[in-house]
Amino acid sequence: MKKIYLLLTAILFFSNFSFAQTSWVDYKIDSRVSAKMPTVPKELLPGTVMSLTTDSTVCIVTKVDFKAAAGLDSAALAPMLDQKEFPDGLRNGMEGQMKGFTLSDVKTGTFHGWHTFSFDGINEGQKLKSYTYMVIIGQYMYSFTALLKDGQDTKNRDELFASIKVN
Repeated sequence: MKKIYLLLTAILFFSNFSFAQTSWVDYKIDSRVSAKMPTVPKELLPGTVMSLTTDSTVCIVTKVDFKAAAGLDSAALAPMLDQKEFPDGLRNGMEGQMKGFTLSDVKTGTFHGWHTFSFDGINEGQKLKSYTYMVIIGQYMYSFTALLKDGQDTKNRDELFASIKVN
């Protein structure tokens, strides 16, 4: 994950984007979850894709299988989701991967009955902001992140988060 954020930071500051974006495209993460992305996403790593807007917002979608990653199936994961240590662990893990970012406290909630976790981040040195929204469904975590230049309009973040659908 650390390499992803370094790559994305470089893209934001050293690239000139020339995407002809007219409308967002549907991206089916799997048979249950989909979201709209600004362009057809490109795979960064297995389970992680990114897409760029014309104004340089980086949209990232990641699917994590807790059973494969940590041996936790949905039955083992479910009781952990309501414990304070779980969202704190998510935040600490992300902050460890996102060098230079300071992350907010995690906000918990639900989306169609599924547990959600969200937090914002700022990288003062590189003038970047990150917004992350995670949904846990069974043994899977779906993470949606928008990475923006500081001061940039959050309309693309709002578009990404509002487009999340669970079938």
